[in-house]
Amino acid sequence: MDTSKQKFSITNKNFTTLKNKLIFCKENLLSEIERAKAKIKGMIVDEMFKCSKHTVCNSLDDAVFHEYMHAKTTKKVMYAKYEQLCEADGYAEISEVAESDLAETIAEIGVLKKQGKYELVSDRGKKIFEEIIGD
Repeated sequence: MDTSKQKFSITNKNFTTLKNKLIFCKENLLSEIERAKAKIKGMIVDEMFKCSKHTVCNSLDDAVFHEYMHAKTTKKVMYAKYEQLCEADGYAEISEVAESDLAETIAEIGVLKKQGKYELVSDRGKKIFEEIIGD
């Protein structure tokens, strides 16, 4: 039997069932969205950072400064050196983000310095930070 010539037919009952399932899915999706909104309602961005255990950033300002430190690092070193920083192991004792590579370590140390917590950084961390950033 050649199925390519068969007509697709949908009955009113099948259509109604399909329509009801789609409505149910849409309502559930909207419910989930509303529940998620309720969880973060009233929560400001800075509070979301305070909940993070992956970075030393405690605010949006810290996160922006972290990204600024990447820019400052690339300005201080040639691209090839920056690539080497990205390939070198980072310092897990600072944060999970810093653990990924030295470029992240430098950015996280910059945030700690901005926060007045530079004394928490190991001598080894301070040395690499000062070699690259210089201040």
